[in-house]
Amino acid sequence: MRPALCAALALAAALSPSARGADDLLTIYRAVMTQAPAHLAAQASLEAEAQRLAQARSARLPSLDLTASRARHGAERQITPLTGSPTSEHLAYGSAAYSLNARLPLYRPAQHAQVEIARAQTHSAAAELRQARQDLAARTVAAYCDALSAREESALIAAQRQTVEEQLAAARAAQKAGYGTRIDVDEATAQLDLLTVQALEQAERQDEALRTLHTLMGRAPEALAPLRATGADSPPPADENLEHWLARAEAANPLLAKLAHQLDAQEQEAARARAAHLPTLDLVAALGHSNNDNVANQGSYRALDSRSHSIGVQLTLPLYAGGGPAARQDEVAARTQALRHQHEDVRRQIRQQVSREWALLGQFAARIRALRQAEHSSAQLALAARKGVEGGLRTTWDVLQAEQQRYRLRRDRALARHDWIAARSRLLAAADALDDTEISRMNGWFGEP
Repeated sequence: MRPALCAALALAAALSPSARGADDLLTIYRAVMTQAPAHLAAQASLEAEAQRLAQARSARLPSLDLTASRARHGAERQITPLTGSPTSEHLAYGSAAYSLNARLPLYRPAQHAQVEIARAQTHSAAAELRQARQDLAARTVAAYCDALSAREESALIAAQRQTVEEQLAAARAAQKAGYGTRIDVDEATAQLDLLTVQALEQAERQDEALRTLHTLMGRAPEALAPLRATGADSPPPADENLEHWLARAEAANPLLAKLAHQLDAQEQEAARARAAHLPTLDLVAALGHSNNDNVANQGSYRALDSRSHSIGVQLTLPLYAGGGPAARQDEVAARTQALRHQHEDVRRQIRQQVSREWALLGQFAARIRALRQAEHSSAQLALAARKGVEGGLRTTWDVLQAEQQRYRLRRDRALARHDWIAARSRLLAAADALDDTEISRMNGWFGEP
């Protein structure tokens, strides 16, 4: 056997479920969710936004500051009398002071708006995390199905090779016995060479499918659990009608929810911009104590000691800021309008996506049923062709064509089942419903036959 073909068959064996330590869909999904950078980044973003909300809330709570100081001072003093020689003396004295200041915001509309902004951004980050989970789940299902489809292609090519090799051996035997033709031998040989080329091309597709899973998982996958004979073999056209899915997606889609929360945050940003024109009112209180000497009271044998306290309200009224607050309001209004248009654009795209995936579910379901019936008919045709060769009514080429048709139908049915599963996962993801329960349900479709 040629070395390149050996490599292709070895890769197909690596994908075989009989290999030790096979990975099923649920195992791969859990591995992706554990270490996928996109998922971990979304989790970290949510934690950061939660802390920003805590910071915004803290600005509305009382604040208390303590300031204390203690120092030693020195001075040189020279006294020049009207008569006599001047004298000088060194003075040293100390001072100590502390003050306790408290502030309680009573009316600060900008701070209230900041809390609402932080809350909306936290909800937006939570929606972004859900979106990351849905995207990764749908990509994982699609990559898993792509890898299985690549294995099905390789397995069918290998089966086709076996059939063609049998037909070639039979054609050569018939030619040697004197009742066969050279044409049968040449046709089988040409078909065998073509299948060799296809096996090499399919090996590249298998490698690409495994690399995709490797990227998602962070490690090379083990052998993949195949689709069971009854798994997704008789799917309904769709779980519910299209309008149900459209309403479900508009209500729960994480990307739409994220944009809606961002729009809420932008509207609160507008409230904060308007608050720049409004007064603020705080309750303030202070308590102070100081003890110090100075140059003036040196020699009096006592230090200056004072205590103070105050409580009241502080009003701040903005009068003029150069037009900045008005420009800020205009900016926020424009950004809010842009977000509204973006939200509407995404809503339409999601409706289009849901409609497309829902239609694909019906198409793939009908295709699976039709291919199942066609595969059964082609198997009967191949059997009849083999019996026809024994009776002298058919040629080896007729058998080869019948077998090729049967293998193609088997491959097409396997691919249609994989496509139906991938389309269903995308439809569920659009409605934020591709969760662990659904993945576990899909995982039941895979395993040993």
